[in-house]
Amino acid sequence: MVLEGGDAEDIAVQLRRKYHDESHKRFLCRERDYEAERRKAAAMETLIEILAKAAVDELLREQERGSGDLDAEQGGPAQNCHRN
Repeated sequence: MVLEGGDAEDIAVQLRRKYHDESHKRFLCRERDYEAERRKAAAMETLIEILAKAAVDELLREQERGSGDLDAEQGGPAQNCHRN
């Protein structure tokens, strides 16, 4: 039987309702789901890789934009540069 609840007290109440006499011992236990932990770790690694790649790509784009601005300030070739 699987019980779900907001907290341990909620589950304890459900157990008391289900097994209301003294012949039943009530206890709560928790089992680790190792496969779920492995899936979560793999998903976190993938997310970190995606975020790191996006950060590097954005940094490279900013550097490319910055180098174009630097060329314009130094009188070098720059696109979309208008001087008055």
